[in-house]
Amino acid sequence: NAGEAGFGIALVTNLIMVNCVAQDCGWLVGSNNVDNAGFALDFGKFATIVGCIGISNWANLLLLSQNYTRVSDSVFLDQGNGTTNIWIVGGSRTMLQNCWVDTLAATPLANHVGVYAGPKRFWSGPTDFGPPSEVMLEDCYIRGQYAVWCNQANGVTARGLFLSAIEGINIYSSTNVVIRDCVTTAGSVGVRVVSGSGISIAGNDFRPQAVNGAVIVGASTEAVSITGNRSWSTNWSFRIFGPQYVTLAHNLAYGAVDWGAHRSLCADNILYGGIRFVGGVISNAFVRNVIGGSGIWYDAGSSTPNLANQTWLANTATNLWMPAVTNGLVPVPDTYGPWIGLQTNAPPAAPSSPGMAALWNSNGVVYLLTTVPGGTTWAATNKLAP
Repeated sequence: NAGEAGFGIALVTNLIMVNCVAQDCGWLVGSNNVDNAGFALDFGKFATIVGCIGISNWANLLLLSQNYTRVSDSVFLDQGNGTTNIWIVGGSRTMLQNCWVDTLAATPLANHVGVYAGPKRFWSGPTDFGPPSEVMLEDCYIRGQYAVWCNQANGVTARGLFLSAIEGINIYSSTNVVIRDCVTTAGSVGVRVVSGSGISIAGNDFRPQAVNGAVIVGASTEAVSITGNRSWSTNWSFRIFGPQYVTLAHNLAYGAVDWGAHRSLCADNILYGGIRFVGGVISNAFVRNVIGGSGIWYDAGSSTPNLANQTWLANTATNLWMPAVTNGLVPVPDTYGPWIGLQTNAPPAAPSSPGMAALWNSNGVVYLLTTVPGGTTWAATNKLAP
């Protein structure tokens, strides 16, 4: 029941803590001290914490500029007035292994974070303590509104985690992040990559509760590999909005997929929910996918990828939708194979993008409209039928 730290340990080398308990500490929140935690380790190195328990502290565990620290087989339950269970701020080579990080509330507090790895300002100082590097989270159960939050961190590995949260893992301006063999039961998003580079998301199970997407990747991101994952949500699975150098391969997706990456590869996926192309010109490879659900459709202004070498399932709605003049969609019932929905009004006077080709149904007459590569006017308007 300490106002600041239960165990406040600074500038210590070669520390071992075994079977210690800190409860109801750090309630002197007005001081904004780094030590408002059950276990607060500052500016030390070579520390091992094993079999410890933190309960209802302002923060249960805070590692500030610690180097070579391993926390294992410990329990961190609930937090008092704070909104973060475990802080990892600055330092390098931190391992959290076989731990239970949870809140006792039936519903986590708003903005509650299970594990935070990033910069933080303490003591109302002029600058932040920097973000950490080389952080490993392994074989832990983590629950909160946000299970894991990486901010400007470098070299974070999350492996074998069970994440029960509104959002599983959030990544902001972080590099070299590996998320592997994790299970998420997120109510909204499994993994959200807002910005960063060098992100690998592989071999994970995203349970059906992820209604907004198993994985969402934003435009301020590059060099992302999403491979061998299983998304069981029937809403949205993988949503890729504008990044570049993305590989989406060998994934199983029951929900629909948004694909809007540049200079990227979407290949060898099983997409039961279909795929929607978004975000303007898409310069990428799209090959050998198995596509079901609503097949393929296009958002306003998106380009047409190479649709060769796809496998079409017996879809319940549409195999292929073509954009209308007004960027609408024309669904066509599908029973036996990939059909194409054609417009029934007059074709456009000019192609909407250079090099475009289009099939058009103008009052019962089908035309093939083509341009020369890069051309901005129709080179030919060929009547096909009747």
